[in-house]
Parts: sequence; structure tokens; C-alpha cells
Amino acid sequence: MALQSHKISVIIPAHNAEKHIEQALLSVANQSYAPHEIIVVDDGSTDGTAELVNNLSDVATVLLSQPNSGAAAARNFGIKQATCPLIAFLDADDLWVQSKLALQVDAMKDAQLDAVFGHVVEFVDGTDAAEGKPIPGLSPITMLARRELFSTVGEFSTEWCLGEFIDWWARAKEHNVKELMLDTVVAKRRIHAENQGVVKQSSRQDYAKIIAAAIQRRRRQSDSCQ
Repeated sequence: MALQSHKISVIIPAHNAEKHIEQALLSVANQSYAPHEIIVVDDGSTDGTAELVNNLSDVATVLLSQPNSGAAAARNFGIKQATCPLIAFLDADDLWVQSKLALQVDAMKDAQLDAVFGHVVEFVDGTDAAEGKPIPGLSPITMLARRELFSTVGEFSTEWCLGEFIDWWARAKEHNVKELMLDTVVAKRRIHAENQGVVKQSSRQDYAKIIAAAIQRRRRQSDSCQ
């Protein structure tokens, strides 16, 4: 049984995710270290996402709904409703390996860490084989974080169509957060035609803007210290 301080809320933003969300939820429900709650935030879906989640008898979930506002807003909404001291995220089209939460909770117990990440592999939709080598996954789906970190850093910015986690993590590093990158694969990213990086190619300039904004903040911080 999870100690009170190591209980986990899992937040899954979902927009028109009926094709993949059952697999995502099962990968959470089958964790060797069980989360305390699973929160699915239906981000204005027009397909059968909400009905499917409600009918999954094998997975106990809390289903929340919001108008279509994007993954960042959905994660922010989920954090506000979460009840546990540890927060984890999964996208509705991706998967966790079974030991993901157990490995990260063990790391949290052994060190004074704010967040723990792990490696990720990619796989093409409809196949089981991983594509390419595991890479360090600095992303929401590989992270386990302490809830208070979101009070310190703030919410995910809804300004960006892509790269909102890069922006959030840049702000987190400005607060000198302590993180660990596990050598182990903890998540599997599905590659398919509806990936946000494919659908929103015109918004890829957001990455450059996010990096530029982070550099400007560091310069202002440096100037104020002189």
C-alpha cells in the first residue's frame, strides 16, 4: 500500500482519443505501484472518448470535462482537482511500462528530489516493435513530480500550441529544482498521423519563441543580481 506521502494522482488529457485511450489507461491501471487516482480530462472531444472511459469497468477513473482548450489547460485543470502529493501525466495515445511509477517512487524515497524522469522509446501505431534507441525523456509522460512544484513554478502556459512543457521546465530550472533522469525506459510514445507535432506543424516556431523567452528571463535575472 502506498504511504500517504507517496500517493500518486495520474492526469491524462484526452481530445478525440477513443482509438487509443483504453490502452493508455490499462498501462496505468497495470502499474506494479498502483496510483491512488486516475483523472481523465476530456478536452472537448467530439467522438466517443467520454463514453468509452465511463464504460471501462477494469479501470477506476475520475472523468472531468472542459471545452476544447488544449493539453496544457487540461493538465492544469487536472492538477487543481488532484488530491495526492505526487503528480504524473500520460498522454492518451502513449503508454507506460509496468514498472514506471515503482521505479520513480523508489527514487523519490531515496533522495530529496522534486521530479524524476526516465527514458522513452517510440513505436509506430499498429506495431509492437520500438523504433530507434531509448532516449532521455524530458516530457510530461516520463515525469513524476511533487505537487508543490506546480505552486513554485506555476501552471503550464496555454500560450503555446507546441512546447508548453519545454516552457514549464525552463521555468522550473530557474527555481533550481532537483531532478533525476533514470536510465530505464519508463514510457512508450506512439507515432501516428494525429500526433500534435504533425497536426500543428505551423506552430513549430513556438519552440524558438520559448527558448528566446527563457534566455531573456535569465538575462534579466542576471542583471538584477549585479
